[in-house]
Amino acid sequence: MINKFTSSLIIIFLLCLGFYIAYRFEFSSSLSFSSVNKVTLLDEKVRVVEGNQAPIFILSIDGGGLNGIIPIAVLQYIEENSGIRIQEIFDLMVGTSSGGIVASLIATPDKSGKAKFNLTDIQAVFHQGASKLFSASAYRDLLSLHGWIAPRYSVQKKYDLFNQYLPEMMLREALIPIAIPSFDYDNMEPIVFKSWTGDNYYMKDLLTASTSAISFYAPSMIYSHTNKKNHELLDASLYLNSPEVVALLLAQKLYPEKKYIMVSLGAGMVDNDYFAESGKHWGILQWNIKFIRLMLFARMKFNAHIMRHLITNKDDNVSSYHRFNITIPLGEVSGYDPSKQNIDKLDGYARKIISKNKKSLTELIDLIKDQHKNIESNSLKLTGEKVK
Repeated sequence: MINKFTSSLIIIFLLCLGFYIAYRFEFSSSLSFSSVNKVTLLDEKVRVVEGNQAPIFILSIDGGGLNGIIPIAVLQYIEENSGIRIQEIFDLMVGTSSGGIVASLIATPDKSGKAKFNLTDIQAVFHQGASKLFSASAYRDLLSLHGWIAPRYSVQKKYDLFNQYLPEMMLREALIPIAIPSFDYDNMEPIVFKSWTGDNYYMKDLLTASTSAISFYAPSMIYSHTNKKNHELLDASLYLNSPEVVALLLAQKLYPEKKYIMVSLGAGMVDNDYFAESGKHWGILQWNIKFIRLMLFARMKFNAHIMRHLITNKDDNVSSYHRFNITIPLGEVSGYDPSKQNIDKLDGYARKIISKNKKSLTELIDLIKDQHKNIESNSLKLTGEKVK
């Protein structure tokens, strides 16, 4: 006769076996996207900049999950107060993770070749799509132990959201040049997808894969239109949460021997004192838990240091650099919490970043308006029309 102890062991074994089978079924593989067939590559789309002296406007957008609400608000303020659509201001846009989502939606064309989404539409993607980006069923949450032993969120739900907004758009169809950094998990190396060169991809595939933040999503495999290249991707925040340096290097190759105006938008950061004070008393456990946050913080600071060097180096032709970010107390908001309370707080910080940078934003807007007038004037001269 089986005693109680043996019975308990059998029950525990069966429960563990059931958990393992369910776990393997749920997390057995990452999402793969079918290859793109019957696609004709478009001609290179590099905006013609009128006049030799016309500066190149570069937009760099940091990653940050739902914190992407913050840079969108800054862009809305610039557009509303300049009277010029964002698509007409920037000659190159580079975005990491959620920044790549924003850049891609800004550059999405409609059937007539004009911008399909305005900034209010893009803000709604983050507000209304938050639950698809960052929600886990109780079943998945249990199996992943809240993300501790497996990716917490469903890649399929994220893909469904991008498929809703970008069902057929290809990378090469972007209205203006865009670039999306990512990390090639198979080859363990950085990779940057550019709309003006290289292989072509569905934007919904590329965005799904390039926003695969570690521990939140499993890596996703994407295939080029030729079926000759495939990449299993992770989020570029591993090495490049703030892509401004890459954006400048790309602009120098795309638009050589020009002057460059860099607009770099952050998505919030913790205060310097958080690591300086708290970290003094941390051991291995605390540092492991805070490692990713520290890594992003350190790389953001390092990028800012490099940009300051490039600005002072006349050979790099950076005529002006405009960085907008805001300090957010640790734990005040989350880039991965789709609750209304968290979204409302992010909206509040979006308003704060504008109110605290009114003077700098006004200077940038005046610069944009002046340059836009010069381009219009040069364009009229080239067509032989009278300039008023």
